[in-house]
Parts: sequence; structure tokens; C-alpha cells
Amino acid sequence: MALKKAKRGRRAQSYQSDDMLREAMRCKVREMPELQVEYIYPARTARNYQPVQDPPKESSMNAGYVFILFVVCICSGFLCLHYLRTREEYIRQQETIQRMESELHRLQSENEARESEVSRAIDMQEVKDIAINKLGLHYASEDQIRFYNIDDYGYVRQYQSVDED
Repeated sequence: MALKKAKRGRRAQSYQSDDMLREAMRCKVREMPELQVEYIYPARTARNYQPVQDPPKESSMNAGYVFILFVVCICSGFLCLHYLRTREEYIRQQETIQRMESELHRLQSENEARESEVSRAIDMQEVKDIAINKLGLHYASEDQIRFYNIDDYGYVRQYQSVDED
């Protein structure tokens, strides 16, 4: 059975067998009064219907293609595992940072509470009375006060006694 084509108007139809071509030729053409053409085809039956099958294709998967596909799959798997591990490490570090920040806030609030407790416990008037009465300290007089010029705004350490000039 050879493959044949029949033309109708501008369209070309392909037929798989001589039987289908003959059936297409038996179709009756009936013209309508409005100059329309209607094609009437006979009903298809199981006897004259044959499914169209594609010719077998050559396999395009040779050994090189399979090897490259295998290597790409392995690399993709390793990349996915690396991403998951990195993501897990990132999440773990974020949790550690949050835990340490909460510990820092807790320690800061505890430090502020203890500092206010200490400042409330110390009575500055009582400290002054003990220093003057029990320890014999007194306020410095004008001739005991010395002023120094400091080049930078830091602090001064005294390693030896200061001359009385």
C-alpha cells in the first residue's frame, strides 16, 4: 500500500492506504444555494479505520550521553545536599545569635537592677560622715588644688609624686 495524496482546493490531505483514498474519492459533493460547498464523508467503521503509527526512531541515548547525564545528576545531588547543609548551618547560627542576644538583654537588665540596688543602698551623707568623723578626712583647701593642661582628652596616671613648684 503506497502513500498517496489527493488535493482539494488549497489544502492537501495525506492518506495512509489506497482504501482510504478510494473512500475519500467516493465522497459526494453537494452544492448549496448560497454557493457553499459541503463535503459528506461516509461514516468510519472499525474495518476501514487504521491508526497512524510513527516509524521507529533510532535511539539517541548512547553511552556518552548516559554518562554525561549521570554525572550531571550526581553533581546536582551534591549541590542540593551542600545547599541543605549550608541552610541548616545558617539557621543554627541564627538561633545561636538569638539565644545570645536574649542572654545579653537578660544580663543587662540584671546589671541595671543590681546597680540601682547598690545606689539605693549607699547613703552618700553617711559616707561623708564616716570619712570626716572616723577617718579624719577633710575637704581640700585652695592651695592643695593643682590644675594641669592635658594635650589629649584622656586620663592621667601618676607614676611618681608631683613637684610642689
